[in-house]
Parts: sequence; C-alpha cells; structure tokens
Amino acid sequence: MTEYLDVEFEADPDALSQEAFDFLTTAIPNWSPAEGNLDVWLIRAIARIASEVQEMSSSVPTTVCGRQPVQHPAHRRRVGHRFHYVDNAR
Repeated sequence: MTEYLDVEFEADPDALSQEAFDFLTTAIPNWSPAEGNLDVWLIRAIARIASEVQEMSSSVPTTVCGRQPVQHPAHRRRVGHRFHYVDNAR
C-alpha cells in the first residue's frame, strides 16, 4: 500500500493576505497595499473566508474525496483541490 503525506496548508488569514499583497506588489509596478482601499478590504475578506474553508476541509478524512492528495515530498508546497460548499441552512 502506498504511504501518503499529510499536507500542511496555510490557514492564517493574515499570512494569506500577505501572500496576496506580495504577489500583487511583484506583479503590478508601483502597487502597494493601502489600508482602507477596496482591493485591500477584498483581499483581507477573501483570505478570512479561505482560512475558514481550509479549517473546515482539514477535518474531512481524505477517504471522503476518494483519493489521497499527495504522494511525493516535493509536492508539499501547493496542492490544488476544489471544494463545493452549499449552505442549505436558510
């Protein structure tokens, strides 16, 4: 049987926001995050939501997905997954 790795995902909303800020600072000349601007608010809100989704998904056993996500240590940095959440609580 194949041995699989547990994958650590970043779940801290501040760290996720900073990663987005770093990316945009590199990708867009003369861009810098300015508190109060819509882009900064959106990045912080999306990072918070992503953090909550990551926390929820980390409690789901990998057997529910039907496969293990990673088999090789070189792939520990990023792994792509799609989760579809439906809120039926209304």
